[in-house]
Amino acid sequence: MSPRTILVSGANQGIGFETVKILSNQYPDDVVLLGCRDLKKGEEAKSKIQNSYNVHVIQLDVTKQQSIDKMKELIRKQYNGRIDILVNNAGIASQNHDLESAKQTLDVNYFGLKAMCHSLEIFLTKAVVCVTSEVGCWGLEDLPSDLKTKFENPNLTEKQLDELVQEYLTNVKNGTDKHYPFPPYQDYCFSKIAANTFVRILASEYTTKHPNITVVACCPGYCATALNNFQGPRTAEAGGKSIVASIDNPQHGKFMQDGQILPWSIKSNRSI
Repeated sequence: MSPRTILVSGANQGIGFETVKILSNQYPDDVVLLGCRDLKKGEEAKSKIQNSYNVHVIQLDVTKQQSIDKMKELIRKQYNGRIDILVNNAGIASQNHDLESAKQTLDVNYFGLKAMCHSLEIFLTKAVVCVTSEVGCWGLEDLPSDLKTKFENPNLTEKQLDELVQEYLTNVKNGTDKHYPFPPYQDYCFSKIAANTFVRILASEYTTKHPNITVVACCPGYCATALNNFQGPRTAEAGGKSIVASIDNPQHGKFMQDGQILPWSIKSNRSI
């Protein structure tokens, strides 16, 4: 296998960091780009990886197009304008629920994800792995039937998906959002419903537009990280292994965890 350039966003801690560490150790000939908002924290994270010579820290804030554009120029100049595998890992969650919290969550988990995919499209050669969550599958299952039908429409466009996201924000603003599932993590849940839906749309588009590039959604599982105040039953390392399994054997247009294909919509047997 030829050496690859792999970019992992949100990678200075938690699941993203574990993903970088596994990739660095498992594929020493690859270049692994550790993307993070704070370069100092990124370098500190890199120092914790044994034999991290193939890990390069780059500044990246997925909510700021200027930051993404600056990173693009760096990739163009220093990495031959090529990203073989893009791992969209950056994500946030909050138990707060108001308009500001909803916007912040969607800015990272949905709009930031989209911005990365669209901005780096010209550099991609092999795969896009979007780290989402089974919570989005539970949430889709629990939506009111008319809304669920809209999200599951195989002909749904990205523009129409954006409109559904804006409708959610309007409902939050007006206090008419009680029909959305999984309080107090409602914003997180909805952001993952939207992210999963975007992956399906992107995969469908790439089937004809970029047939050599695989697009997959990946769930790391409910891992104990700072994102959830270290409440999850799985380790961050287990989450990283789940992501690497999707990198090693991505199934186009599918939702995966631990190397297995899971349904996009499924009834939850537990709450978060």
